[in-house]
Amino acid sequence: MMVFLDSANREIVKSALGFIKLAIHIYPADIVREHLSQILKSLLGWSHGHRNHFKMQVRYICERLMRKVGYEELLACVEGNEDGKKILANIKKRKEHAKKMKAKAVEQDQVSV
Repeated sequence: MMVFLDSANREIVKSALGFIKLAIHIYPADIVREHLSQILKSLLGWSHGHRNHFKMQVRYICERLMRKVGYEELLACVEGNEDGKKILANIKKRKEHAKKMKAKAVEQDQVSV
């Protein structure tokens, strides 16, 4: 799959991203951890470009990986890649912000009732 993710053909990459999404969902965390650095290296290659649709898919896959193996393990796998660190930090910050907003909304609902 990593060869397909590194391909220049967008149709092949689209199929490979779909498979990676499914594999992350189905396989246990131990199997995903074995290939984590390879997956992230190939994925982060597609996270550049302003008009790139794959950017959102890469973010979604990284979010799933974060839930599966944890933020610290992902960060350890992208040690040399500053762009990868930025993407992961942004995802973590968005998740924390969404959690805060959800808690605030629940609190406001309880006060108004």
